[in-house]
Amino acid sequence: MIFFIAIVILMIGIYAYQFLIDDTFLPRIVFLYVIVPLRGIGIWGAFVFFGLMVLQSIIAPIPSEMVLFASGLIWGLAGGSIIGYIGSMISAIIGYYIAKRGGKPLAVNSLGQKTVDSLEYYMTKYGFVLVMGMRMIPMVPYDLFTLASGFTQMKMKSYITSTGIGTIPRVIFYAWLGIVVGGDIDTLILTYQNNPAGFLQLFESSQYMQSFNLILGIIISVVIIGFFVFYILVFPYMKKHYEKQKNEGKETNK
Repeated sequence: MIFFIAIVILMIGIYAYQFLIDDTFLPRIVFLYVIVPLRGIGIWGAFVFFGLMVLQSIIAPIPSEMVLFASGLIWGLAGGSIIGYIGSMISAIIGYYIAKRGGKPLAVNSLGQKTVDSLEYYMTKYGFVLVMGMRMIPMVPYDLFTLASGFTQMKMKSYITSTGIGTIPRVIFYAWLGIVVGGDIDTLILTYQNNPAGFLQLFESSQYMQSFNLILGIIISVVIIGFFVFYILVFPYMKKHYEKQKNEGKETNK
């Protein structure tokens, strides 16, 4: 629980700094420490990328969407989609096992026992569709269902299959998005390598930085809205429906 709180505080601090103090912070970090190095080390960059995806799934200071967005900038549509897919699947499997080992106590502390019981009920009945659907829709956070898949009775084979299907359109979309909105990335890299003094000025007005911040803002907004929708509408409905089904079952067994 302490680790979870620390991650939340870290994320709030990072985003507050990004949007209130220095709007070049995160796009600059991704550019300097992800895009430029990974482009420069060839095929080995894919293995580093896989490690970043796994690290993101555990610590998550930056949404996975921004890492997938970078895959299109580094390897193009086909390469970014394939490498993004493999990285997503590796991180999804590791996330499943972490949740299986100790995800339920964290969920109970965060959501409450009744909500977790209702979530287990729905995951048992509709887990395949829920996991696939949440993975499939871009910019919709799926971490809750990854966590739920691990501590509920969802089988590993079913989880991998649903995740594998749902991840395909997601990685293609973000690889494509990286190509479309990061059109001046090559100019930025050349400027950074040949004219470091003029790089920052060009970077601040670049299409890459503006697009990065726009997408990040949309993702954070969707996550915040989704959080309130789940807590205000979805979770109460799930608990109410689960209790109703449980009571009907008791009546039937009398």
